[in-house]
Amino acid sequence: MSRRISTTPSVTGIAPNSGAAGATVNVSLAGTNLIGASLATDNPGIAVSNVRTAATTVTATFQIGHLLC
Repeated sequence: MSRRISTTPSVTGIAPNSGAAGATVNVSLAGTNLIGASLATDNPGIAVSNVRTAATTVTATFQIGHLLC
C-alpha cells in the first residue's frame, strides 16, 4: 500500500491583515507546502515585490497606492 503525501499549499495565517493607503507593508504568510508559491493581486493600486518563499512561510513587500477621490 502506498502512502500519498499532500503537496497542496495551505495558508494558515497572514500578518499584518491591513495597511494604510500610501504605506509600504512587509507581509508574512504562514502555512505548509509554500516553497515556490507566488503572490498576485487583482488590485491595480497594490504592487507586490521582494517575494521570498520557504516551506512554511512567504514574505513580501506590498506598496499600497493612495486612494483617489
